[in-house]
Amino acid sequence: QPTDSPREVERKLKDLYRYILDVAYEIYNEVGVYPTYIVVSPKVASYLKQIGAFEVRGKLNEQTVSRLYYEASFEEEFFVIVVRGLQTNDILVGYKGSSELEGGYIYAPYRPLIVAGDKFEPETLSWIRAIATYYAKVMVNPKLYGVVKVSV
Repeated sequence: QPTDSPREVERKLKDLYRYILDVAYEIYNEVGVYPTYIVVSPKVASYLKQIGAFEVRGKLNEQTVSRLYYEASFEEEFFVIVVRGLQTNDILVGYKGSSELEGGYIYAPYRPLIVAGDKFEPETLSWIRAIATYYAKVMVNPKLYGVVKVSV
């Protein structure tokens, strides 16, 4: 709140960091891996900057800020993805390992084409070959994610 004293603001920011760590520990206790990243809006990123060591990867210039997202690290513990235009104040805490299979969510937008067998169409007296493609998105392990609700 704008009317909060500096001491109250500091306490709330420390609580926010503690909540992030609480969610991280819940994920660790549930799955056995410690979360590696958080996804936040620019507004929440400004709160994280006030808490502690928030370091933007590369130079934070006009080109970086105009992109869809920019990357940072927080307390040398979490990789941070700051998404411009994100309308929520929630913080997504998650784990992503070194390979594509070490994540809780798989999004594969370009699956190869599937060619079905030939089929005779009696109405047009012609042969038809069906070709199909699809994309996949699957929540493999939702336990690798947690959310911190931030009320402003």
